[in-house]
Amino acid sequence: MGKDILVTGFDDSDIAMRLKPMLTTVRTNVDEMGYRSVCVAYEMIRTGKTSSISLEARLIVRESCGSAPEEKVIAKHLRQIAIERDAIQIVNAIFQKYIGDVENLKKVKFIQMIYGLMQDEFDDIFRGRPLDIEQYTKKIQMIFRETDSIYISLLILKKILLYAKEIAISLCGRGTPVHLSIEEVYNIFFDHLLDYSVRQEGIQHTNLVYSNFLISNINKDMMINSYDEDKSFFSIVNNLYHVNFKSSFIYTFPVPVIHYQYEKWNVPDQLFLKAYHINENLKMVEPPEQQVSIYYCIHNFHMPKNRRFTFVLVPLFSNEEQYGLFVCELDLQYFSQIYSVILQICTAIRLTRLIREMEGDLEEARYDNYKLEEISASDELTGVYNRRGFYRYANTLLERPESLNQIGILLLADLDNLKVINDTFGHDEGDHALKTCIDYLKASTPKLDCIGRIGGDEFAAFAILHAEEEVTEIYRSIKEAAKAYNLTSNKPYHITISIGIHTFVCTPGKKLQSYVKAADEILYEDKNKKNRVVIKSQQTNTPT
Repeated sequence: MGKDILVTGFDDSDIAMRLKPMLTTVRTNVDEMGYRSVCVAYEMIRTGKTSSISLEARLIVRESCGSAPEEKVIAKHLRQIAIERDAIQIVNAIFQKYIGDVENLKKVKFIQMIYGLMQDEFDDIFRGRPLDIEQYTKKIQMIFRETDSIYISLLILKKILLYAKEIAISLCGRGTPVHLSIEEVYNIFFDHLLDYSVRQEGIQHTNLVYSNFLISNINKDMMINSYDEDKSFFSIVNNLYHVNFKSSFIYTFPVPVIHYQYEKWNVPDQLFLKAYHINENLKMVEPPEQQVSIYYCIHNFHMPKNRRFTFVLVPLFSNEEQYGLFVCELDLQYFSQIYSVILQICTAIRLTRLIREMEGDLEEARYDNYKLEEISASDELTGVYNRRGFYRYANTLLERPESLNQIGILLLADLDNLKVINDTFGHDEGDHALKTCIDYLKASTPKLDCIGRIGGDEFAAFAILHAEEEVTEIYRSIKEAAKAYNLTSNKPYHITISIGIHTFVCTPGKKLQSYVKAADEILYEDKNKKNRVVIKSQQTNTPT
């Protein structure tokens, strides 16, 4: 059998005492070990060499180790302590039987008070004095009233108390007054321990339910705030603040990084700190302050400055998509919450991004539909409404509440002599003549509210007027626009237009189409007056 043991880890955490059997571990100063490791790393970077460093470490023997002292050895040791009448040593021996080492536990106020109570107890026993029931009752009540936290399970604590009671009775002898007082004091102790365990179980259950509720809220809150990414991340740290996290920091990459298995991980240069909390200080980081170098994700001006801290860093990802990093600080007993929190955050990020992508697609589809609708309602040549678009939009204007009982007009117009222009000068010139007619209509005073091309050489317009006298002004301004154009145009032909304007009072339920016949009759009268000479004189630029 080998004589030496190679120790490859230093894991003397509180969990070691909660395992069954309790785990034998090794303890060393992890702060010193961390500091020395950094020093060695710096030395290696600077010189390329390293040196060997030894740190003090101690074996903490507990139940899992087969070499733990046997009951007879312990009993012999206790008898020796009893002879020496040393209360501190006997209390240490009682605790060590179940824990292995109590140095860490002495930092806890609850354990300190139990230590003090047991020392007083064995001092009284060694002096042969019955325990003062009233005084011990007050001390026990104070212990449970001022309890801060227990680093060992209540079951182990009960075993320690039972063992202490057994040792105390064996020292004083059964049937003595001291024995009876010990029985009474421990009965009081166990009653308080039972009440405490019931309360703790209720508190832990309530905390667990509340924590699970808040953690499950992460997904819901992010979905609610999906329209605002920064606000959705703030909702996460707001929930984590209430579920045992001392601090939390949420970083995201500028864009999600796709990383497949077996491929090299290309580290992004920057992270964006979206939100964080340190104790009760919660903050949503504004965009100018968000950008942080990835190498300073756990060392920047947002981090705690007035105390030591130990962070857990977890990547945020969903399948191959890497979203960023989650950095948090919490006690060891709450580590199991990290998995649930990360799952909720990553799921929420994935869903909110999908929602935004869908909203973007919908917005793009709406825009495309709008453009299609615009195209389907427009005349490609002239750019004004086509027949379908004109009547739909004009009727919308007509049916507005503010149009009720106002004076409306339907204007119908025809381009004169389009066939002659097409046959003589070509269809391109015919298209030019059609677009020029639109310019005439747009030049009207007052302005027409809606203009459309409703046929080959036919046009329509609608307007709400303030007075009937404006009808004459519209007719005159369109005709004058045509006259001015033909006087200055270098085209070898005249472009003239015939107009018919019907006036009516806007009435609910009446469509513009119901006034077409009346407007068409007036247009027919104007067409009879049209200029029938199309081609200009080459010498005088006048009709021939």
